[in-house]
Amino acid sequence: MIRAFPWMLPGAAGALLLAGAATAQHVEVECVFTTECYEAEPCDDTSFTVQLGKGDADGQAILHGPAETIVGDVWGHDATSLVWIARTQSSVQLISWGADGTARYTLHLTDRPAAVTYHGMCEAK
Repeated sequence: MIRAFPWMLPGAAGALLLAGAATAQHVEVECVFTTECYEAEPCDDTSFTVQLGKGDADGQAILHGPAETIVGDVWGHDATSLVWIARTQSSVQLISWGADGTARYTLHLTDRPAAVTYHGMCEAK
């Protein structure tokens, strides 16, 4: 597994910078989610936006959402498979996105077992 710089999105400026690269530029990533699926219920339309920005350490990204700011880690397998993952007191959260910008944001609630998945797109700002 290759650890990726969190501030680079696949496809941003035509390239993905991986750990060990000599230089990197800070890029803000915005993810817009348009579909929400709660457990096994039918999915609904939504309008939900989060931003990912560079964290304090390599491989770290900060999610800025409407309700909270969360520090997490970014992992990459290759240019088409990256994930951001974080754990809070009440949830485990995961954002995955591909080189085409397609994204999923999943929250697994730990205080009452439940999962919510959002479908959308992420792009560099």
